[in-house]
Amino acid sequence: MNDLKNKKTEPTKTSVLRQLATLQSMSLDQLREKWLDLYGTEPPQYKKQFLVKRLAHRIQELFYGGLSEQAKSHLKKVAETDPVATVIRKIPEERKSQALAGTARSFSA
Repeated sequence: MNDLKNKKTEPTKTSVLRQLATLQSMSLDQLREKWLDLYGTEPPQYKKQFLVKRLAHRIQELFYGGLSEQAKSHLKKVAETDPVATVIRKIPEERKSQALAGTARSFSA
């Protein structure tokens, strides 16, 4: 009976591996479209490699399952008491304006 179960899931595992391999050859626009399909939201404006990694994670999460509710609850509880997880960073206004000015220059060149 265990062999029957393995035979049923094997084609699906192959499909997951094929999807992961396909991500590498997709264009940025194709990856953004895939993001919309898998997450149901507009993709973030990040580089291609970031989208590939996040989409690979999402494909595996949908096939194998994500974290259990118990694990999510435990992580949330740990994060509430962890000083590193609860740090709120504020960027000084001066640095924000410098960063925006630098970004504008790099795109106009």
